Amino acid sequence: MQYLYIFVGGAVGALLRYLFSFISVNSAFPIGTFIANILGAFLMGFLGTLTIEYYKNNPLLKKGITTGLLGAMTTFSTFQFELIHLFEQQAYLSLTFYALSSYVLGIFLCYIGVRLGKQLMINCLLIMLGGGIGAVIRGFITNFCNHKFNSKLPVATPIVNIGGSFIIGLLLGSLLKLDWIEPFLIVGILGGLTTFSTLSSELVQLLMIKKKFVYFITYSALQYGVSFLACLLGYIL
Repeated sequence: MQYLYIFVGGAVGALLRYLFSFISVNSAFPIGTFIANILGAFLMGFLGTLTIEYYKNNPLLKKGITTGLLGAMTTFSTFQFELIHLFEQQAYLSLTFYALSSYVLGIFLCYIGVRLGKQLMINCLLIMLGGGIGAVIRGFITNFCNHKFNSKLPVATPIVNIGGSFIIGLLLGSLLKLDWIEPFLIVGILGGLTTFSTLSSELVQLLMIKKKFVYFITYSALQYGVSFLACLLGYIL
């Protein structure tokens, strides 16, 4: 089965390299192979690091992406052939630049890919954890409000949206510059706590289903206006 994954990945990678080759049609410098190789080096570092835990549980996918897709998209044999071609044309400056830049940039971009993959993997985990926590808090508030309040207007959504807007303004206006604050608290928890889709659904129900136009205007002003003022207040505090 692993060879099927490698075959499919290799087919896609080879096709991509072929498409890159069209860039070099009117150029003496083999820009197509150059782009394919350095891009493949970056993606090997980036994807390999970003999905390292996922790869452990999906070794076939790893083979398909690394050995297949990226292995076929990059090419060492064509790289060597193009060096010989430049040598035969006595394009020594282009030959030297092509050889050294491919070597140096390949290593450098693969390293950058590894570093970005590590940071993004950490941020993704923090965002997922925060988003889950925020959604649970919103669910708890929604259930509590549904049992405690008998209101013609939704209560839970304004609470989470206005409260979340105030907190995000407070965080963005503070001097705290910790790396984990934005992915975990702002994008994760507060992103999961507040909800735009539920607000839109409730507005549609007030306007189209219940035909409560006054409630629609009041609720819209409450959500958008008060949430904006709450965020601004938090920011300037």
